[in-house]
Amino acid sequence: MQRYKDAKKLIFVPLCLCAFVFIKIFPCEVSAQQLDTTKIYNLQDIEVLGERITEERSTAPLQILESRQLENLNAFQVSDAVKHFAGVSVKDYGGIGGIKTVSVRSLGSTHTAISIDGIPVNDCQTGQVDIGRFSLENVDNLSLVNGQSDDIFQPAKLFASASVLSIQSKSPSFSENKKYNINIGSKFGSFEFFNPFLVYSQKLNRNFALNIDSEWMQADGDYPFTYKNGGQTVHEKRNNSDVKKLRAESSLYGRFSDFDKLQLKLYYYQSEQGLPGNITFYNSNSSSERIAEKNFFAQAHYNNNLSSKWAVQANTKYNYSYFKYLNQEVKENIYNQDEYYLSASTLFKPFRSLSLSLVCDGFYNSLDADLDNFAYPERYTLLSVLSGKYDSQTLSATASLLSTLVNEQIKTGKAGLDEQKLSPYASLSYKPFKKEELRLRFFYKNIFRLPSFNDLYYTNISNPKLKPENTNQYNAGITYVVRVKNILPIQITADIYYNNVTNKIMAVPKQSIFIWSMENVGEVEIKGLDITAGTRILYTKKRGISLQGSYTYQEAINITKGIKEYGHQIAYTPRFSGTGNCTIETRWFDISYSILISGKRYSLGQNIAGNSLSGYVDMGISLKRRFEFKNFGFFIQAEVLNLLDDNYEIVKSYPMPGRAFRASVVFSF
Repeated sequence: MQRYKDAKKLIFVPLCLCAFVFIKIFPCEVSAQQLDTTKIYNLQDIEVLGERITEERSTAPLQILESRQLENLNAFQVSDAVKHFAGVSVKDYGGIGGIKTVSVRSLGSTHTAISIDGIPVNDCQTGQVDIGRFSLENVDNLSLVNGQSDDIFQPAKLFASASVLSIQSKSPSFSENKKYNINIGSKFGSFEFFNPFLVYSQKLNRNFALNIDSEWMQADGDYPFTYKNGGQTVHEKRNNSDVKKLRAESSLYGRFSDFDKLQLKLYYYQSEQGLPGNITFYNSNSSSERIAEKNFFAQAHYNNNLSSKWAVQANTKYNYSYFKYLNQEVKENIYNQDEYYLSASTLFKPFRSLSLSLVCDGFYNSLDADLDNFAYPERYTLLSVLSGKYDSQTLSATASLLSTLVNEQIKTGKAGLDEQKLSPYASLSYKPFKKEELRLRFFYKNIFRLPSFNDLYYTNISNPKLKPENTNQYNAGITYVVRVKNILPIQITADIYYNNVTNKIMAVPKQSIFIWSMENVGEVEIKGLDITAGTRILYTKKRGISLQGSYTYQEAINITKGIKEYGHQIAYTPRFSGTGNCTIETRWFDISYSILISGKRYSLGQNIAGNSLSGYVDMGISLKRRFEFKNFGFFIQAEVLNLLDDNYEIVKSYPMPGRAFRASVVFSF
């Protein structure tokens, strides 16, 4: 009981101190335009008054995909679009309902934080988030930052990961004398895919607007595939790949003055789907595994620009997750997660070019399950960040120090270790030539990832003595913007990086090959190069050709001494990968072509022929057209996916669908 009380103090006392500091700040009237790290939205026309951090000015590698770019990528879910970022690998278990997790620069999915509208999404059970559940229908932009964003006025959780994938929803925007917007439509395609959706925005009054976004998706997922079985070519059809998903969101946007704003969001998601079998031992009638998920969260964000020197913001969230696993051969297993989250931060701007911030986040996470002798873990986490930013025309620099305090409690067994750590970060961007848009950038970050509840408490293989994985990241790069007549700026970025992961958590055999345990025995060394380029060539005042591309080379080597995998490339990491997209705008329609390329990989840590996975090329093409009338708009799109009809494997023995077709119809009022 005393430990429980201490844990409560651990979190709530510093948060109360932060709140006390905020109360002591007296507001004064001054234009919010001087606060470069805060956005202010006008519900009339969504005017952004604050400075936006762009890809070329960022001190750390930043990649952004706007909504129009997302339309050109033949992407249905966030997981499809993320594949077009440099340095990213998405582990995809096949099919539209397959689980999809994202790893950045070979650090693993547990080192990537996900945020929706600036507030983090967590999964303490597995430590990773399935990004296949997030739709692109109402997404304004996706951004991925390696290391840390230059925005120092954000939740501490977004300082506490090696990379951050941010999903930003579209804010309501109304034309003059109009109080509502409706987008209603559907996508449909191969394998009985059907996806109706509705986005409705309502201007409630001068200060408030409401946005409702909902969709239903279903597919049988039983696509044909071909694979090699010894010397024979076998033709089969996936089964137990059906999926049904429902997602509903409601957001309230409020603006009380030119200085303060409020956003409330309710989110509900549920799915029920089969898990197709591993084709190595594939039997069309053997796969009986099914999962069902439910997720609900309510979150609030409040921001107030108190004066030309001070700003405050607060975030709060409640998150509930339900997961059921069912196999006909065993009884069902049910897991429930609860999370309570509170964040408070203040920004101080003593000079025009200098900003300082203090952020405090508190988390409470719990997990229960219908398992015998389950630990029922609870985790209390306090994250505090002190950071600073200097920004001028020629020099930008950020630095931060993250403090992490973690307390674990369980009902049965032995609890995981409590943690106290300090994590530094520093970055720099320098423009050496006044007339050239060339910038040099560098960053260093030390960060770690906590063991998940599964690592610590999963039956038979868990280890409560696990330490966090420790990561050191180094990056050096350039950004260059070339301006050519009749061509919009050509933007080029190139970054070389070195990552070192120690205390890597791995499953290792103990007394026999049938008894395993999670141990801190791994060390991985990662060296890589990321290159991106993009431009738009105008051949009329309104039409042009857009070009985007990226290339990644990685050596992700296991340097754990005394194991067979020493010196080998880690699993599912190709030496090279690349993406490309070309969109041509014409008076009749727009045509887009996209390509994903991946080199050879290995499904396990030993780089032997039996573990080899061939490289692949995935191409898609689409035609789209918008029709604008006086009172409504009409959008149609037709897509061909996987033009080569190749059942390539991202995860071994889980073939991807071959050639498929998809169409979209949207009406706007």
